[in-house]
Amino acid sequence: MGLVLAVALVSGAARARPPDPIAADALMEQFAQAWTRGDAARLAELLADDVTLVGEQPMHGRDAVLAWAKAHLAGSGKLVFKSERSGMSGWVTFQMGRWTLEDKSGKSIAGNHTFVFRRYQDGVWRIIAMHVDPDPPAPAK
Repeated sequence: MGLVLAVALVSGAARARPPDPIAADALMEQFAQAWTRGDAARLAELLADDVTLVGEQPMHGRDAVLAWAKAHLAGSGKLVFKSERSGMSGWVTFQMGRWTLEDKSGKSIAGNHTFVFRRYQDGVWRIIAMHVDPDPPAPAK
């Protein structure tokens, strides 16, 4: 009886384990590619219904964040993320680091970011929180 109980407990623990890790860097690359292509539909797929964006002005919900993204997508150019730190705990993964956005003329802006993804019951990772903070402009000479 003790062996049967031990096997049952181990089997139950195995089913309750969190999903296999996915690199936050790969998820960030999906976001960067969609942004660079101007693919608002793909960006919408990456956002949770209740996503929060913290930046110039906090925004809540997919529709608000997608409207912000669409306003910034037009002609924005290539977006690149550089990870300073990433990790995963259970059903959540994150990346913090630097971003650079280069427009079609070669002019670029940069800043800091933090993205937090959650894996939902359908197996899809979605952004639940994002912080995007551009660097301040250089002082005039």
